[in-house]
Amino acid sequence: MKKTRSMVMGAAVLAALALPMVAGAANKLVVNGTDGTTPKMVVTDTGYVGVGTSAPGSSITVTGAVARDAQLYMQQNSPTALALGASGAGLLLHYNQNSGLPPAGTRLGYILFGGMDGATQKNPAGIVGYSEGTWASGGVTGAGFYFATTAADSTSRLERLRIAGDGRIRLSNQPAAPANNATCTAGDLVLDAANAYLYLCTATNTWKRMSFTAY
Repeated sequence: MKKTRSMVMGAAVLAALALPMVAGAANKLVVNGTDGTTPKMVVTDTGYVGVGTSAPGSSITVTGAVARDAQLYMQQNSPTALALGASGAGLLLHYNQNSGLPPAGTRLGYILFGGMDGATQKNPAGIVGYSEGTWASGGVTGAGFYFATTAADSTSRLERLRIAGDGRIRLSNQPAAPANNATCTAGDLVLDAANAYLYLCTATNTWKRMSFTAY
């Protein structure tokens, strides 16, 4: 019985000594480089993850001596990539289909905005970058982008404004031509391309229009 008590007490002492050591350790997981001593990745006791740093200051901290070392890539079967970098603090949305050139009209990247409808995700607004024409290796890389929104009485996200690669601006899926007292805020514009009119709201619920003729 005495021997058993001694063993139990010894185990308790060891556990008591070990607890402060564990609780006081800043880094719970450390991955060192090829030299065996330089930390390349750490996980702290607060749950912070550091890549390229042993002292992360946020949930995920990525550092590096050059731009590529400080980037975070996300890929799906290697066709596309999301790169977050700090070389000028940017966001890169990159099409990378097996390292091939994107066909004309390919969506190069996009940002969607929305919310949740119960368990269903809704994305009624977005910005899309797309390729124009045929890209050439080491040469032509035409591209533009467009904005898409959803009207208050609709569930369809439609392109509204496009800026083409050559700088042309296109207004698409415009609302119907407004009546002269239709609801509006000063500065609103509506293009009725089919009938060659441009409508301008000059004051609350007050519209004026300009017509265009062939040249």
